[in-house]
Amino acid sequence: MQTVTITPAYENQLLSDAMRAAGVPCPLPCGGRGKCGNCKVAVENADGTFTYRLACQWRIREPAKVLPPFHLYKPPEERAAVTAASGTSMPFGLAIDIGTTTVSALLVAEDGTIIDDCHALNAQSHFGADVLSRIHAAAAALQPLQTAILSQLRGMKQSLAAPYSLPCVITGNTTMLHMLCGLDPTPLGQAPFTPRSRFGRDWKCDGLSPAIYLPPCICAFVGADITCGMLSCGFGQTDETLLLADVGTNGELVLQHDGKIYCCSTAAGPAFEGAEISRGMPAVSGAICKVYQGRESINFAVVNDARPMGICGTGLLSALRVFLDRGELDESGYIENDSLPIGRSGISVTQADIRKLQLVKASICAGIETLLHEAGITAADVDKTLLAGGFGTSLDPADAAAIGMIPAELASKAIGVGNTALQGAVTLLCHPERKAAIQTLAAAAREIPLATHPVFGEAFIDRMAFGLAS
Repeated sequence: MQTVTITPAYENQLLSDAMRAAGVPCPLPCGGRGKCGNCKVAVENADGTFTYRLACQWRIREPAKVLPPFHLYKPPEERAAVTAASGTSMPFGLAIDIGTTTVSALLVAEDGTIIDDCHALNAQSHFGADVLSRIHAAAAALQPLQTAILSQLRGMKQSLAAPYSLPCVITGNTTMLHMLCGLDPTPLGQAPFTPRSRFGRDWKCDGLSPAIYLPPCICAFVGADITCGMLSCGFGQTDETLLLADVGTNGELVLQHDGKIYCCSTAAGPAFEGAEISRGMPAVSGAICKVYQGRESINFAVVNDARPMGICGTGLLSALRVFLDRGELDESGYIENDSLPIGRSGISVTQADIRKLQLVKASICAGIETLLHEAGITAADVDKTLLAGGFGTSLDPADAAAIGMIPAELASKAIGVGNTALQGAVTLLCHPERKAAIQTLAAAAREIPLATHPVFGEAFIDRMAFGLAS
């Protein structure tokens, strides 16, 4: 991984501020209070060794070389290999998904073939890990957030398609698109949660693309990433009862049944992306991604078989399932000691970690049950459960069911479907006639507000318990 040099010009500044000024993403989920540990970086010493520092706390006293935290850009040799593998396909356009945590871009051929791709931590992470944190930051000053994402997208475009002037489809949740366009997102953070735009229109941006399409959003917290997901998963094209769950930093759920579409947004938070968890990290090299019971002890798998450095969302779910099966975690979420070790990894799960995940998993399961109630069906009536996004695609549905994050009957019907937001964006890029179809889906979807819904409130309390949710 390439180091980034911080020059004497940044002396006495916090490393996080210097990294931001240098254009290096630095996540601050806790707002720079030094509590979450997710801005930890490796600072290179004179002898070539590294010292680990919290970027939000360490002030620069001399020039430094640092490794960006969780830097997700592909090394040049990997990008060259991808490009070579694509043969002679000519670039046709760009498909971009602005996720709250990760921004992903695809360079696409006219037939939909992926020529190259690029992924990076959202440059706005400096302003907070979740949507509400970003909205709060934007209320004070919107321009820095817009500048951060525009600079990042232009950099990605330069990296993927520098010589070309290409059409582009940019998807994302409602808040991310507001900030991209410089629209005040503060109404999205307070009742009655009315977007200034639901998009579904063309947009222009100098230095990025001469023709940009922003797909439609449904409401404040169900955005274009979900309508693109619906398009790519065949909503409106089949009579099957489909449940689409895109659970990451935000949690959006969509149910299609009997020609009707119901949707809602649950309070997922950044726990599944590793933020606000004591040893949490994204699913990158060094992250424990699976925990399981061996013959005599707890075993685990690590991304890239590297030395364990922390735990990602899928690892946390499977760890709680193991602890529950071993009787070390009771149904109420209580553990006798303050933490539980994951075998000999050197990584532990704390009581506070468990409580954070407990709230999230209860909210998701209760959201699913509320949509099923609105449609007048049960989990047994669902034909397919489509798990989208990086976390959703990677999780083991049996783990999710075992701790009560999804109804037990859905586990056997669950299918990982990848980044459906990007897949939908590619469809719109290569088949612009499908814009009418996605507009129809967005207009047909009925939002189910959960805050005052009696079924959600009761189900949320019930699903706080760990164990199978029937």
